[in-house]
Amino acid sequence: MLGVPFVAFNRPNYIDSSGWLVDRSSSEPANPHFKAKEGNSFFDEEARWVHEFILPALWTEFGIPNGCTTLVTLSHSMAVPIIIIAISSYSTQAAHDRKFRWAGAILYGFAEVHTKHSSDAVVRDMSDPHREPNEIPPGQDARIHIPPMKPDTMADLMCGPEGVVPDTKVRGLVKQAIQPFLAAEVTEMDAWWPQHAAKYKAGVEIPILYALGEYDWVWQGSKRNVDAFCKGFVNAPRIEGAVVAGAPHAIHLGRTGRGWWVRCFGFAIEVAESMAFGEEEGRPDNFEQGEWPVEMASADGTVPEGSTFFPGPDFHVNLPAIDALHPVHYGRRLLIFRCVSNEQRSAQLTALKAGLQALVRRCPILGGTVIPQPPNEKLGSQPIWRKIEPGNGLELVVRDLRTALPSFAEFEAGGFQPAHLPHDLLVPIPRDLDDSKPFAACKIQYSAFEGGTVLTWGISHSVTDGSGNNELTRVLSEQVRLAGQTAGTAVQDDSVLGLERSPLRSITTGSPFKIEDHPGYAKPPVPPHSHEGVPAHPFEATSPEVPVVIHITASNLVKLKADAALGNGAPISTHDALAGLLWRSTMLIRSRRSASAKDVPPTTSTTLFFPSDARKHINVDNVSVAESSKEITASYIGNAVYQLAISEELGNLLSPTGLQYAASAIRRAIIAVTPDRVTSLMSEVNKRWVDWAWATAGTLSTTGIAMGTNWTSGAVYLDDWGEAFGPVIRFRYPGEVGSNAILPKLPDGAAEVMVSVGPSEVDILKGEECFGRYLS
Repeated sequence: MLGVPFVAFNRPNYIDSSGWLVDRSSSEPANPHFKAKEGNSFFDEEARWVHEFILPALWTEFGIPNGCTTLVTLSHSMAVPIIIIAISSYSTQAAHDRKFRWAGAILYGFAEVHTKHSSDAVVRDMSDPHREPNEIPPGQDARIHIPPMKPDTMADLMCGPEGVVPDTKVRGLVKQAIQPFLAAEVTEMDAWWPQHAAKYKAGVEIPILYALGEYDWVWQGSKRNVDAFCKGFVNAPRIEGAVVAGAPHAIHLGRTGRGWWVRCFGFAIEVAESMAFGEEEGRPDNFEQGEWPVEMASADGTVPEGSTFFPGPDFHVNLPAIDALHPVHYGRRLLIFRCVSNEQRSAQLTALKAGLQALVRRCPILGGTVIPQPPNEKLGSQPIWRKIEPGNGLELVVRDLRTALPSFAEFEAGGFQPAHLPHDLLVPIPRDLDDSKPFAACKIQYSAFEGGTVLTWGISHSVTDGSGNNELTRVLSEQVRLAGQTAGTAVQDDSVLGLERSPLRSITTGSPFKIEDHPGYAKPPVPPHSHEGVPAHPFEATSPEVPVVIHITASNLVKLKADAALGNGAPISTHDALAGLLWRSTMLIRSRRSASAKDVPPTTSTTLFFPSDARKHINVDNVSVAESSKEITASYIGNAVYQLAISEELGNLLSPTGLQYAASAIRRAIIAVTPDRVTSLMSEVNKRWVDWAWATAGTLSTTGIAMGTNWTSGAVYLDDWGEAFGPVIRFRYPGEVGSNAILPKLPDGAAEVMVSVGPSEVDILKGEECFGRYLS
């Protein structure tokens, strides 16, 4: 059609296609790659086959011989989530690693919310197991398939009510052509996919055409369902979605089928030509676009989704090595506010946009671009030096997540748990950033949810560390408050932030560097050795660990600190006690995961890793603290972090006095950090990168634990954001597997700790042996 070659294929495990659930030994040669990858979900594995085997073969055998320039895929119904996962995998690949070209994808017959009719019909059919012989599809296998639905049900599923498909013969043909449903697909469609859809949709970076039939039997054929499905494709360059009036689940079978096919082939031609034009050399410049007028949330509650860039003045910054060589990583903070009306949301957006414009004028580096330089092996294990140069401006992404996130009341009742704050919805930065291409220095996202707002602060670590982020968010809160008082007008402030980096750049002396003096940093690397065949450590989790936030009242903190103190009266801090409890609890839980875990020797060394703010140890003029009081203050924007690694034997941690062992070990490590030690490390980093111990240890899922700490960042709750926002209600990180942190001290003196454990281990974490005695 329209001169476009097309090929149809069966998905893995269907009919005569290869697969891992069916025995194909009699019809195809054995292939060691045709085995399911351990740990994959069923949808993940199907997508892997599509991405790694099927599409490369189609491209080689059909695309190239026919002179095609690219592939465009069309997927219907259960194939939709599988192709989305495959596209996400394709999008993360570097161009030179791709085995084919993929210009776009067409998706239809899959959505978010089922019809009641389909749910009732499935229950009815499943409760009546009797089938005539001619009602059992060929290849039906009770080991891998669900019981077959009745032929009339299948005809309704594909064709909709009588009259939607004009050719009456089609319903009969559908009854004959139906294949058995794989049980794993049906299960994952409703149980697994909704929990993972946001991540995979956010990974899609090619154009998408999507449609849903008005008379879809499986899914509610409504604009609301279409909008809910499409909103997850936040990184797709183009997303078109609509309800096709008069069409059934199988749009191609209805009276609109001819138009649908023409539209699909037209879309394929369009995106293929757009891809080719985009790659041409010497393509013409576009017309001057001008600026887009600032929008506000409308009175009817509509949230204006999209991006706005706030340009700052030109700048030049000379980064010290600790900034320029810092491994690619984004700080991702979530600040949660109340928002109780459309008017308040409009006021928030107005004040925020003015505040961001004022912020980037004061700190222009936030609107910059981080640009990797060519590798230089003289820089050590981290050979990529980065510069930050003027870019397009500070980007604000606005998203309406009112149908995707819980309400404020639900968040509050559950303690604002990270599991309900997914990275892929709330963080506007891709997970797979690396040094292959430039990336934004900072991005902000405003996310609307029912009764509240999440403000995401995403910033490259080449710009600053946690303490620097505290200062920048404080300045932003001040500018937002002032903008709210001036009807959205940015308040001029000529003071400049973030460009003066000489305090760290000038550190070139200090005691001779010895790696043994710095436990938080790694010794020179040893030649890698194969781990093939090595059994998993018994402390390894058998399922992904989920972060859980635990709240400890101020009065219980007093009790915790007293319990953690040694009998000799040696002082410890509340932070020492919290970190010690987190460390001990994690190791106790891991030590009980299996019989072999219980047999791990008590002399085994365990390690807690966390960063410390070294500002108080470093002098602006690079002289000792005793000689001058000119220290780097909290307003310094940049990295001034010293990594800590504290070790203690497993047996000591698990003993009745394990909390005391942990807290005192942490206190000793903190006291051991001196100006001379920090200066020695920073001086060495200015010559070559020194790896962090936690990044190279390989023990974070076994005998090691990495922890972030924001305990002293409690001022974030005291920052005055003005009337539109009110105070920050909660500081959070996105809910990611394996995250651990001590969160900022709450205004009432209480503490919040984020600990990652297996879903079945949460009760142990909250039990008397761990945090339970401090939760009353």
